[in-house]
Amino acid sequence: YGTLADFDRLLAEAHARGIAILIGWSPFSTHPDHPYFVASRDPNHPRHAEFRDYYLWVDDINTRQPRRMGHWQWDAVRGAYHHTVWLTVDKRWCPEVNLLSPRARQENEKVIRFWLDRGADGFWVDCGVWGGFMNTEDHVRFSREMTTLIHSYPAKWVISEGSKSIEAAIVTDGYDSFFADQGRKVPVHETAFRKPGLGTLVEPFATMETQGIHEALYAFYDDPHGNQVMLPFRLKVPIDFNDPADVARAKLQIALHGTLPLVPLYWFPQHCGLARIAHSEHVHRFPFLMMWDDSPHYGFTDATPYLLQNVEAYPSSATVASQLRDPESILSTFKTVMSLRRASPALQCRDNVADSYGRIPTDDDNNCYAYVRRHVASGQAMVIVANLLGEATTFTLSTARSVRVQEMLEGKKVLTRRAGAGAERVVLGEDGSAPITLPPYGFAIFEAEN
Repeated sequence: YGTLADFDRLLAEAHARGIAILIGWSPFSTHPDHPYFVASRDPNHPRHAEFRDYYLWVDDINTRQPRRMGHWQWDAVRGAYHHTVWLTVDKRWCPEVNLLSPRARQENEKVIRFWLDRGADGFWVDCGVWGGFMNTEDHVRFSREMTTLIHSYPAKWVISEGSKSIEAAIVTDGYDSFFADQGRKVPVHETAFRKPGLGTLVEPFATMETQGIHEALYAFYDDPHGNQVMLPFRLKVPIDFNDPADVARAKLQIALHGTLPLVPLYWFPQHCGLARIAHSEHVHRFPFLMMWDDSPHYGFTDATPYLLQNVEAYPSSATVASQLRDPESILSTFKTVMSLRRASPALQCRDNVADSYGRIPTDDDNNCYAYVRRHVASGQAMVIVANLLGEATTFTLSTARSVRVQEMLEGKKVLTRRAGAGAERVVLGEDGSAPITLPPYGFAIFEAEN
């Protein structure tokens, strides 16, 4: 991936643009070729005593209760079993670190300080909410050590991958946020895209047909920390860039993910509409090699790339260069929505969800998802209207049907479009209603003004 000098340049260039850099940190395992594991497995290694208990070793696999995942693997060099998790690219198992070892805890602190002292803005902790321990007490003790150390540096952010609940990740373990994928109680992001509308683009969950996104938000965020939960963006199938409906649906997902009371998360390079899909010749979940342009190897390298590229046969219009030239592209829409989010206190506020979000009634609540986002301190209010149908439709907002929405709008009657399609200016009538026409899978983001 480059040298530390390259990283320092990346950090400086990112910070000059107001972009934070977080380090992906996996304290619970290492590669099997890691020098610490080489020392741990070999009794004749000069550093064996130092790293003897750095990993999980047992003489008899039946003397220890099973781990949550992975398996015990015999090592002929040491003559013992070690526990493994995850497969490497070359299909070898990674040894699990013994985080009850004082040496491993010291090394963990060393790694954290190394990156924070270098100027990194925080960490994404792999398996942060459940990895490494078989009881809650040990897990919480380690998590608190780690998050307290990170927060001893000013303005740092630490995210846990996965969680059972907001309370477990944020209140108990001390994380600032968590990626609500494995352990989320309510599948929030899929519920907006239920069949037959956007459902084919995302992974289905059992409650998707019966649980609406409005109800899911209130069920999941009945907690003062609710607005800090990550929102995954996970495509189920590759987008057909030659199909206007597919492109429109991807842009609608971006608009919703960027304006809901959640912290939006995009797996690279899904902000360009490019899905990381398991392919028959590409079975592992490798990083996607970005299609920068239509030159050989798509501008990724002048040499031979280490992974297959464009396994889904995306057209040239999907490249970054092509999308940046098209103001209506998925990538351009992402830039527009996220720039608007960054400039709008109402779209990024972390007030309690009951104060910062309210659904706006319409004449077709099944196919029109409209809501207001408000920043309490400034009073800014943004109105988002989404057409979940694959045809151009006129919906009527009925703000008077919700006392809460009227309170959040605070008498504002003029909606000025800041992003999306449709009329540039909408005026609510005396009865609080207004018609809004949107194209197939179209959206509009308005700022409410007096």
